Amino acid sequence: MIISEGLLPDQIIEIGAGGVLEAKRKRAYRAVGEKKAAQVFEAAASSVGCGQGQQAASGRIKRLFQQLELLYAQASEVEAEMCACLEQVPYAADILECKGIGCKTLAMILGETGDLLRFESYSQIVRLAGMNLVENSSGKVTIQTIRLTTALFR
Repeated sequence: MIISEGLLPDQIIEIGAGGVLEAKRKRAYRAVGEKKAAQVFEAAASSVGCGQGQQAASGRIKRLFQQLELLYAQASEVEAEMCACLEQVPYAADILECKGIGCKTLAMILGETGDLLRFESYSQIVRLAGMNLVENSSGKVTIQTIRLTTALFR
């Protein structure tokens, strides 16, 4: 939060630990402690900081955080669009009920494999992924395959 405000060590020293605490309270989503604000102030006091071009550095930091926030917002929009597109896939709701499979994961799987109904068994999907898993055994060692099961092929 302090970095996103563009506060440099000299500015933190100017506003003091109380100012840091107030700045954190404005943007915090949970409890803000005086101890953490004091730690930030102490770190700023022992920092070398930057001597020249502080205003430009502070402005640059703020702009970078604004760009980052924009990218996060755009990523959220794309994820929402992916989930909306999955509603058009007839079997997507069934797959999404599987533990550990979310919209992003299913969208990636379908993006790589295409329509899953074109496969007759899960082993065809495994082969498509380039993982022809088999069991190799000898008198001394047995290497087992990973067993894949899915409700789609039952």
